[in-house]
Amino acid sequence: MTADKNALEVFVIVAQTRNFRLAAEQLGVTRSAISQTLRRLEDRLNLSLMQRTTRTIQLTEAGQRLYAEVAPAINQLNRAITDIAELAAEQGREFDVAVNPQLTTNDMGVMIRTACAGGGISFGTEETFQPYIVRGELVTVLDAWLPTFAGFYLYFPSRKNFAPKLRALIDHVKL
Repeated sequence: MTADKNALEVFVIVAQTRNFRLAAEQLGVTRSAISQTLRRLEDRLNLSLMQRTTRTIQLTEAGQRLYAEVAPAINQLNRAITDIAELAAEQGREFDVAVNPQLTTNDMGVMIRTACAGGGISFGTEETFQPYIVRGELVTVLDAWLPTFAGFYLYFPSRKNFAPKLRALIDHVKL
């Protein structure tokens, strides 16, 4: 069984902070993303790693064992990345590595903030990202593969007697 290294890092941070909110802030994600990541890890292992209440988080025996094995490795990996980044900086070269968990969200605000903070690649409509692109906060990638957007379509029944609200909407959006 291969391990989800992002989930393991989330697990370690939650185990250290004993708090979803603090872990989420440290990783720059939502509490829900933290909870979902841990749930997927527990489902994959078929073990409960933490006992959660509204006020506390306690590691189970399995969680304590996993933490004891994984935390030193995660810390060593993060130290190695930091050391390499410092070496590159000493040699006058830029070096940027993200060792953060994968983030999946449908919240456009979270997507934009994460991308602007250097959290990876995001996608959405051009209009959404345009102000950030113009200011140089974001750049486009894979432009050759971007589909054109012809616009939205409104499908409605062909009946003539519409509810007044639907008629108002149709009249408003019709070109």
